[in-house]
Amino acid sequence: KVLSNAQDLSGIEEVLNKIKAENNCLRKDNTDFIHRLQDLDCTMQSKILALDSELKGKVTELQKLEAVMEEQKAQQLQEHSALKLEVNNLREKQQELEKIHNDKFQTILQQQEERLRCAVQQARVEVTSHYEAEQSKVEELYRSDVMNLKMQHQKELDDLNVEM
Repeated sequence: KVLSNAQDLSGIEEVLNKIKAENNCLRKDNTDFIHRLQDLDCTMQSKILALDSELKGKVTELQKLEAVMEEQKAQQLQEHSALKLEVNNLREKQQELEKIHNDKFQTILQQQEERLRCAVQQARVEVTSHYEAEQSKVEELYRSDVMNLKMQHQKELDDLNVEM
């Protein structure tokens, strides 16, 4: 029975190790996802800086060409606004994706914690049940041995009494 309990506990530990491995994998995936999002943000920032630099060059050019300045300035402002809007939209989408990912990650962690709690509780119940059954058997054996000893001692006393 003790060996069976040990095997049950070993099985539970194996399940716990698998769950821990899954948690580590999910944490790594989360970290990888965050790094990819950070890389995307860096790329967007680089594009913004490049566009900003290009825009400054165009402003200098526009100052030299006053005849066409109003038309090009309006066009640049329109492009800049569109880029800002696109960047804001991308940032909002990035935040939404991060929130969705984090929510899913938390849900998975909570589900795994609940499964773990259930497995531990079930193991406790089984171990307690096995322990109580074994204890009951030992007590019954003890009572039986005591009874046999009493009967043997009584017989010996009776034999001694008969001899006397």
